[in-house]
Amino acid sequence: MAANAQALGLIERAAAMERCWFAPEGEEFPDIEWPHLKRMRMLGRLLRARVWLRGESGDLPGALADAEAQLRMVAHLVASPGDSLACPVAAAEAGYAMAALEEALSSADLGADNVAGLREAIGALDFDGPFVAGLELERASYVAFLDRFRDRPESFMTDPPPEPRGVERLYRARDRNKVGMWRGWVSVNRAHYLQRMNRRIEQARLPYRMLPAYLRETDVRPERKEEPSWLLMASIGGPYFNVASMQAKRDRAQMRVGLAIIALDLKAYKHERGEYPEALSDLRQASEDGYAEDVFSGEPVVYRREGEGFVAYSLGPDLDDDGGISLREAAAGKSNWDDGDVVWRCER
Repeated sequence: MAANAQALGLIERAAAMERCWFAPEGEEFPDIEWPHLKRMRMLGRLLRARVWLRGESGDLPGALADAEAQLRMVAHLVASPGDSLACPVAAAEAGYAMAALEEALSSADLGADNVAGLREAIGALDFDGPFVAGLELERASYVAFLDRFRDRPESFMTDPPPEPRGVERLYRARDRNKVGMWRGWVSVNRAHYLQRMNRRIEQARLPYRMLPAYLRETDVRPERKEEPSWLLMASIGGPYFNVASMQAKRDRAQMRVGLAIIALDLKAYKHERGEYPEALSDLRQASEDGYAEDVFSGEPVVYRREGEGFVAYSLGPDLDDDGGISLREAAAGKSNWDDGDVVWRCER
């Protein structure tokens, strides 16, 4: 930690800002992971390591402050203008941060006053809006590219053209019929791209649990086949990641931060009354905030007391109640990627 004191200090300063964003430095496109995202993950690992170390050494205020700092950095990252690729990284970072916080809180005793800042940081997280906004900007950017490609293909000749050289020769031939065919071909690709991208953006606005029904109703080809060669320009336009997979990751991250709020309220309840409640309905604040609902099932989060502690969990992407077996435990047992529940467990 001493060797990374400067980096950790920068994180603390950035986390305290009301808003900051990260300009991608990559110049080659498409770059599946902008350079700043890799650095953000490395900084996140530093913070999580310090959360664990401080929790183990009994420095609970320090552990909570580091968890809050990482969540504020996640909020900054997910709000980076038009960066749809930042959303999956931010969702993963939020999940990792919650895993570190779960470990630190497992045996801790704390009241509501100790976690006000952390609660505020969790409440500020928004994965839905930036995820959709990033896809919308991606759509607008590629449509603008296609329009320029259709109307002014000569503008691409000064740079190494992404299209085949035959296109350049075709345009330079100044054959009106061929140019008309060219523009028609690009227009058809533009229409197919918009149709597919509009559908993906509409899909991205839905919670993951509604996805199967949506795909049954809207996908004319549920089993995706290879696009015909004449739709090349539509095919390479994105989105550049699997939207359904991202919806699952987004909702898992939302569920993890929701379970964190529930855990903090349960800890505060025990701090005041000496024991955990029998039901989540006793947690007035959590219920008012809407965090007591399972985003996957639409039903209340499953909660029960276990010995001196408790377990609270969501059914997860598979919508099966696995009895509180976490996704990590299910993966260790070589189950499918979405088997297992999204779990928060405290020993006492």
